Amino acid sequence: AIKKKLMEQTGFETRLFQVNLRLSVDKQMGGGIEQKMNRIRAIDGVTVVGHEETQSMAGKQTIEAKVKFHPESDSVRPTTYVTQVLVPEINSSKLVPGVKVIDVIKGSLKRLDK
Repeated sequence: AIKKKLMEQTGFETRLFQVNLRLSVDKQMGGGIEQKMNRIRAIDGVTVVGHEETQSMAGKQTIEAKVKFHPESDSVRPTTYVTQVLVPEINSSKLVPGVKVIDVIKGSLKRLDK
């Protein structure tokens, strides 16, 4: 329904991608894991964030997050969006406190709308 609405508004198809990120989550900062995922969802272009918990050590947790996104502009390549928008925004302690991107999972970036 959202995709249809976007097509009606813009007249062209929105490119949708997914990338997996390994995140370090500090449990003492910025609320629970769902609050942190909601803050990532608030980043421009991000549509869905899902996660799997992997391991926990000394108050920090490592999770793998699946982030679906659509770059605002067709001229922005998905890899550019991930490295210049998504990762810096997540790593910004103001926007998503207590979360740092450890790694962009190699080979996980894929286009979903084709």
